[in-house]
Amino acid sequence: MKSLYVKNTLLNFFSFFLIAFSLYIFIALISYDPTDPAFFNKSSSILINNLGGPLGANISDFLFTLIGLGSFLVLLIGCIWALQTIFFRDQYGSNIKIIVRFCSSFILLISFCQSLSTILTAILADF
Repeated sequence: MKSLYVKNTLLNFFSFFLIAFSLYIFIALISYDPTDPAFFNKSSSILINNLGGPLGANISDFLFTLIGLGSFLVLLIGCIWALQTIFFRDQYGSNIKIIVRFCSSFILLISFCQSLSTILTAILADF
């Protein structure tokens, strides 16, 4: 019984941490400035305009460079997983469900990024 209590407590702690970290990354992504010295952008300027500070500048630069606007989808997926963990208990503890969730989220992210790229290319081609 105590093992189940510890497991649920750790899952709830991890879920609340994931929501708080997602909020921090969201603030860092919203206040992203391409001129900030960051992971892929090295500059001699020490002025950081990102509200997340140096860590927020690095995280937002990394996410925008690799995923683009799909990084907001990653935050949404993380928050949904955290809320499901807090409010909806998995009675069976299925590992297959976790694998399917990761794979489907990865496919959703790839599809979203490709669709967004195609749409933005079509819109910007008109200008």
